[in-house]
Amino acid sequence: MEYPKVLTLGSRGTERALFGAVQVQEKVDGSQFRFWADPNNEVHYGSHHREIHLGENYGMFTEAILYLESIKNAIQSLGPSSFFFCEYLQKPKHNCLKYSRTPLNHLVLFDAHRHGNWVTREELGDLSVILNIDLIPEYRCGDISLNELRELLDLESYLGGTPIEGVVVKNYIENIMVGGHLLPVFSKYVRPEFKEQNDHHHKTGKVTLDDYLASFRSEARWAKAIQALTEEGKLTQSPKDIGPLIQQIHKDIATEEALNISHFLYRHFINNVLRQSTAGFPDWYKEQLLKCLEPQQGEK
Repeated sequence: MEYPKVLTLGSRGTERALFGAVQVQEKVDGSQFRFWADPNNEVHYGSHHREIHLGENYGMFTEAILYLESIKNAIQSLGPSSFFFCEYLQKPKHNCLKYSRTPLNHLVLFDAHRHGNWVTREELGDLSVILNIDLIPEYRCGDISLNELRELLDLESYLGGTPIEGVVVKNYIENIMVGGHLLPVFSKYVRPEFKEQNDHHHKTGKVTLDDYLASFRSEARWAKAIQALTEEGKLTQSPKDIGPLIQQIHKDIATEEALNISHFLYRHFINNVLRQSTAGFPDWYKEQLLKCLEPQQGEK
């Protein structure tokens, strides 16, 4: 089981992200890491992008897997078909932010799925104690406005040393169809320097196609691609990485922005398409009318 896609708040599919009671949690600047017990109660590990098999090179995730292997009995005691989702930090500066410390045993538990359901906040806290790992801070449970979300961005991270990267808003009531699966609406709201899409052009009113295309060029998105391939152990720290990184950036946009791009292109160019579709039609129709007035073959 993979974790549902966390969409950028404001993008297509997040229109009702703040409707009703939601959970607002800190977004930690780490690498997503998951572990689970399958139906046979065998324990497995994986990053956000792949499963990590025992005995292979664990790369940056070595500390997490060695620790979890040492408490495998505790994981299995929680029962088969249980899934646990964490942020992993190998060191205080794992990605961009430099925290004062790493989480307990390098892991922050932010969600779990057991017995076919997402666990409650209370259950998540109990699981973090059993697993002896950190529990993600929750800043709000209930209704919240966009202005209140903005105010949360000034908070210091629970790991210390820096303001939070952003927040994750979890709405388990509202749903969205992604890849043929009905999933809860999870969205993120981050500080401006961590936005993956530049939005300065929205302030000017009219948006040109060139403006829109340029909005996808951001260092945050580039850094995200580096993080993804680092987690998969595919970088050589040489110019040879440029090709795979470009492919990863393209993949990220194609996966996450397809609905937004489709909506933009339709909204901004549908009138042009409609006008072009009938260019020349009046003259063509008049010709058809004239043909109807001409005597048919055999008529006098």
